[in-house]
Amino acid sequence: PFLFHCFSSLVHALACFGVFKLLRSIVPQKPDVAFATAILFAVSPFQTGSVLYAYALNDLLSAVGILAAVYFFWDSSNKHNLTWSRVAFALALACKQSSIVAPALIAITIFLFSESGIPWKRLRGHIGIAAFYLIARFWYFGSIGDVEGEGNTHPALAYLGSQGFLVWK
Repeated sequence: PFLFHCFSSLVHALACFGVFKLLRSIVPQKPDVAFATAILFAVSPFQTGSVLYAYALNDLLSAVGILAAVYFFWDSSNKHNLTWSRVAFALALACKQSSIVAPALIAITIFLFSESGIPWKRLRGHIGIAAFYLIARFWYFGSIGDVEGEGNTHPALAYLGSQGFLVWK
């Protein structure tokens, strides 16, 4: 457990650094906003579950991937950063299926903070990765929704009864 908590804390610190770098590049004239937001992200009580529970490591890894995808896309003046953005998105998607929102987050970020408009041509690779993921998921599972856990759920009262022990431990 100790090594897991160290690794999980390290990944969370990486996510906090990602928040800082992303906001620093989006709003370069206000570095204090980037720093304050990263600190708030670091100490937010909403993050405790992702850092404490072993099964939630995918949340942290997904967040790091999405932050990297948005950051590299924002700074995609050279071709390599656009490639890194796509790689980060694919890795985030491999960690958690909800990462599929990354292309939308990129588009919203560009729409809100850029004056040039949404570069749909550069976003095609991300949309292609998302389409491939959805097709592969449908082919493998026969559905797109959350189907991995079907049949593996616990009765609600038994699950609720075990939580006190897990939190105490």
